[in-house]
Amino acid sequence: VDIFQVLLDFKTALENNDTANIQLAIDGIKEASGQITQSIAKVGARMQRLDLAKEHMETLNFDIMKVMSVTEDVDMADLITRFTSNEAALKASYQIAARIGNVSLMDFIR
Repeated sequence: VDIFQVLLDFKTALENNDTANIQLAIDGIKEASGQITQSIAKVGARMQRLDLAKEHMETLNFDIMKVMSVTEDVDMADLITRFTSNEAALKASYQIAARIGNVSLMDFIR
């Protein structure tokens, strides 16, 4: 229903004192009111979905910032020290494994 046309028809009917068209215009106004109510409900539902999406985005953003903080706030000196220590331990274990692999029965007899 075109609410503006309904209102113009209502105005014209009032000016002409046309009771039949006044009643038709009132019915049109009621129908337009129903359409407005439906539109308001649709907009409200969309706003609610947008609010939920906004909350999810804020939560996701917080989680991303937390992960970035953990990643970027690593103590590089400590990380390098631990890496070097683990690398030295790995090399030592390779050397020990190599020595064990070279042991023969003759080495045990000596």
